[in-house]
Amino acid sequence: MSSPRRAIRIVIALLFLMPVCMAGEDAGSYDYGVILTEWTGDSCDVAVPKSLDSKSVIMIGDNCFCGNEFIEAVLIPDTVLVIGENAFADTGLTAAVFEGSEMREIKGGAFSYTSLVSIALPDRVDHLGEGLFDECDALENVVLPENLTELPAYTFRECVSLESVTIPEYVDTIGECAFYGCTGLKTVAFSRELKVIGKSAFDSCAIEEAVLPDGIEMILSGAFAGCSGLGWCELPDSLVYISDDAFYGCEELTLGVHPDSCGYRYAVGQGIPYVLIGD
Repeated sequence: MSSPRRAIRIVIALLFLMPVCMAGEDAGSYDYGVILTEWTGDSCDVAVPKSLDSKSVIMIGDNCFCGNEFIEAVLIPDTVLVIGENAFADTGLTAAVFEGSEMREIKGGAFSYTSLVSIALPDRVDHLGEGLFDECDALENVVLPENLTELPAYTFRECVSLESVTIPEYVDTIGECAFYGCTGLKTVAFSRELKVIGKSAFDSCAIEEAVLPDGIEMILSGAFAGCSGLGWCELPDSLVYISDDAFYGCEELTLGVHPDSCGYRYAVGQGIPYVLIGD
């Protein structure tokens, strides 16, 4: 069996990390570490090393494991702060476990086109790239970071095995096609800070009921289009804009709307059955 040092080609990089500035700290300090750029091993179970050449592994680089035909499970140490674009894309990965909760960013497509079944992302992650789990058709359970403020475009596009999801409470935007084609998705717990539901965000999902939180402002084009099983959606008084085709194809839909509200005017204008709620 080849040693980890022979199996990994690395770049020793000077990576500037935005420091957390506390009282008495030097805000201009730098941290140095290793970026893992390519993995050429043939093990199905991989433990990413915490250090190489006495330097911490702080990033799994873009495309590092992309297309690897062997990897099935990975253990990611708490030294890793960033996972690069498409880092594990197009592999047979079924499980990813994070040690600790120090990670800050996971870039676009990092776990796309994999065989992941379940994953819990570290809570300190505050930025996800687009298409993170794009077409992960075996994905059933996911725990999103509590620090997240935006769910990017295409995050769960065509994750057909996903049946329920809880949007972290501080997420204010659900991006374009975030859950597009999640044909098994029946239950969504929306975040209390939600302001915008993007274009086609839940297009063709199996959602049966949606109670949108107070404070939501915009529902964009096709947001719930093709949700043929959607029977009830409650629209709060805070709404200021709903696209004409936001609920296109929702033939069984009844809207819960407040009198003389944006939701009320929308229901009347589109000929959608409604029930008056609130005062």
